[in-house]
Formats: sequence, C-alpha cells, structure tokens
Amino acid sequence: MRKIFNSNGKALVLVAGAIMILAALLVMVQPVAGYNENDKYSADLYAGQNILVGRVDVWNDGLSTLYVEFVLTAADWYLEETQVDYGPAVSDIPQNNGNPVPGQFDHKTTHTSSNMVTSYLYEIDLTTDGWNWAWGWYIYIATHATVHKIVDGTYTQGETAWSGDNDFDGANWATYIDFPLIPPNGGEDPGDDMSSETAWGGTWDDRDSDNYVDRNEDMYNPYYSQTRGDRGNWALFIEYSVGDTTTVDLIAGQHWDVGDVIITSDANGYVTVEIEISGDWEMSEYHIQIESQGTNIRPDQEPKPGQFDYKGSWEDMVTEVSVDSDETFSGDLYIMVHAVVWS
Repeated sequence: MRKIFNSNGKALVLVAGAIMILAALLVMVQPVAGYNENDKYSADLYAGQNILVGRVDVWNDGLSTLYVEFVLTAADWYLEETQVDYGPAVSDIPQNNGNPVPGQFDHKTTHTSSNMVTSYLYEIDLTTDGWNWAWGWYIYIATHATVHKIVDGTYTQGETAWSGDNDFDGANWATYIDFPLIPPNGGEDPGDDMSSETAWGGTWDDRDSDNYVDRNEDMYNPYYSQTRGDRGNWALFIEYSVGDTTTVDLIAGQHWDVGDVIITSDANGYVTVEIEISGDWEMSEYHIQIESQGTNIRPDQEPKPGQFDYKGSWEDMVTEVSVDSDETFSGDLYIMVHAVVWS
C-alpha cells in the first residue's frame, strides 16, 4: 500500500480500532523495543506546567506486570496524591471533553504530608485489568500527581503535575506517555501480532551489516546526551541549510533503518520534508517541527512530538508522506522528524 499525503499541519485522527484490525493481518519481522527494570523509560514530571520536579519511570516484565514509578528529584518537593491509567488507545483514559479526569483513574494513592513521600511505585497486573495481549504491544499511559513544597517545615506551594511527551486534545496542559511494551513470552513472536516502533530522522556515525546502531556511540545529534545522560528519550534532530537537499535515515526503536527523510526547499524558502518508508514497515503517524538556528532555539530538552507544528495520521498505513511548510525560512534550521512505524 502506497499513499502520498500532503499536509499543511492539520492533524488527522488515528482510529485505534483500525490499528487493532491491522494487527491481526500483519506479520512481525523485527523485535519490538521495550524497557525493563535495567533500562527504564523515563519521562519528566512537570508541576504547574513548567516546574521540573522529577520523573516517571515505566517498564514491564514481558509477562503480566506494568511498573510505573513516580520519583521526585527537586529539593523540598513531596507527593500528595498519584494517579495512573492506561489503555491501548488514548480514548481508554477517562476524559471530559478531551481533558483527563485523574479522579476516575483506575490506580490512585493518597500520600500524607507527614510521610514526606518522594517516590511511589505502582505494580499493575495487566491480566487482572483484563489486558489482551493479542492486538499489539503499545499502550498509552496517563500519570498525574499532586505535589507540594515544604521548606523548613512550612507548606509553601502546591501544584498538579503530569508527565509525557504527548498532549491530550482538551484545553488543559495534561500530557500522556506512549509506551512500547516488552512482548510476552520473553520477547518471542506470538504469531499474529504487528510491532510498532517510535522512529526519528537522524544520522548514524557508523553501522554494521545488520543496520544496528549503538545509542551510546553511533547516534549523531541526540537530545538525550545533552540533558539526561543515557536515560529517557533517545530522540534525534537534523541540521539543515535552506537551499540544500539533505537526506538522513529514519531510525526506529533506536536500532533499525526503516527508511529515509529527505529535506528540500524552494526559491522562496518553503521547506518540504518527505518521509519514505522501506522494507516491510509502514507508517501510521508523523510529527515534524522546524526551527531557525538564528533564534538560538537549539534542542536542549526532550521534545514533545504532540506539540510539533506539522502532524498527521491515518486509518490505513502509508509508506510515503510529503509535508510542505506553511511559512518561509532562511539560513540554518533545526528540523525534528518523528514517526510511528509498524511492521
């Protein structure tokens, strides 16, 4: 199936039901990337929208248990309440007009001020919650907390906090995590499932015959090395000069070359970003952000694809997309290209 979709930044709604149907039809050819106790996925935990108070670590054991841990790292901040909910579609998380409702989340705990709690771990039995592994290995997790600041024994500030790179559709600033589960059966292919991966456009300094990249040595322009060491988001960015033609790899799951990103621009400075998927992979959604280097906007924190200017998604998988900017640019740019791909 090959389709080309031109976008000026207007998002389409991805229908989760269609993805579940496709899951029964596609055969997995690559192992899904997952996170375990020794290699946790981490998302920043922001209070009051812009106060970095800690992080949320997520991992699973490939059997039945999902682990979600709130960890406060900022001085004098403590947990008052925590809530977690999840599902195979964002719509499975309780919402009101696109705004999540933490009070209706399935997993929640109240922490007393006297306990001075700075971390809390949820161990969620996916089988007890009625989780069905058969449709695929990707879930969406909402993590909310109420946090307070105590200085010299005095309560000085209270805020709500959210983690994740993706925005809900509502008017508030709540966010969620899209998380790739380690598959059941110790990572073996159960037979009729499709595998999804997060993919970023970027450059590898080196690769071997298996197209495998070492995240610690081979990636060029990674976000994670600038702010968070070897923990959390491994996203990449692209340096581009208007007037040039630049081609980089589309890297899925930190390891797999699943296509190309081709960036061009016309005489007026309008930028075109093309994503071409190769092999047995297809694409369900993309997010693109273009920033001028002249404004000193250098990627210095983990990106949030849900907030990117250009985005799109499909009910049916595609293998190509061409996205034209709706404004003109000049000089040197930073371009971030994110996609969700399936095999």
